[in-house]
Amino acid sequence: MRARWVQWDDARYFADCEYVSASMLKLYREDRDEYIKRYVTNESKGRSSRAMAIGTALHQWVLEGVEPVSSWTCSYDPRNPDHIGVGGPYGPACPTDLRGARKFAQEHNLPGMVLNGKEGTAVQAMHDALRSSHEATDLLHAAVRREEVVLWAEEVDGHIIPCKAKVDMVCEIDGETILVDLKTSRHPTMLGFAHSGAEYGYAYQAAHYLAGLRATGVAARRAIFLVVCNKAPYSVFPFEFTDEELDYARRTNLVGLGALAEDRMMGWSL
Repeated sequence: MRARWVQWDDARYFADCEYVSASMLKLYREDRDEYIKRYVTNESKGRSSRAMAIGTALHQWVLEGVEPVSSWTCSYDPRNPDHIGVGGPYGPACPTDLRGARKFAQEHNLPGMVLNGKEGTAVQAMHDALRSSHEATDLLHAAVRREEVVLWAEEVDGHIIPCKAKVDMVCEIDGETILVDLKTSRHPTMLGFAHSGAEYGYAYQAAHYLAGLRATGVAARRAIFLVVCNKAPYSVFPFEFTDEELDYARRTNLVGLGALAEDRMMGWSL
């Protein structure tokens, strides 16, 4: 299978169970039984949360230019009822409650993530913080790819297993190709985010994404997490794992992919 870039929306990306994502591999490594229920027998559905909605809203706004729908981002000009803008001077047209905001989005055919007033305030603040950060704007301006899906195949011990990754950004900086992933975090410092990185397996995610880039011929060695805190003071900072951490994650991923491929071949026998 030849590695390639594709334009998949979130619905198709998350519905697909053939190609293995970093989050799927993490779940398989930590809880094989839950993996089977979610991706093999469809007995279980992945959990969604408002925190995930906030993160998705920020990603869509920053990387795709799709503004979220909330009382803090949608306003209207009473002299022109057909116009719905962002940050206008005429007060919020969108209700602050989630149910009302959803109805507002449907009535006006707005594509963005729907948020309540409090969530919209936080996303607006994070968006402003990123725009005010020189490090963030430098990375955003250096992006040559945004929000694209890469598909490739890994060969492990004679097994071929299809993989996927939804890459936030591929940046070209001073002749170097760098993978960049936008992350929201409750931690305002690098040290705090490092603990989150260990908890959520971010090094394994970065290694999986880098493997996908290499399969397409993109010679990226570094992975930068562009982190924005989801509460005041909404600090913004870049974070990187060491080469040793990424190499360990890469080797661990290959072990997991090999075991997963064997399970698939054996029909998930218990």
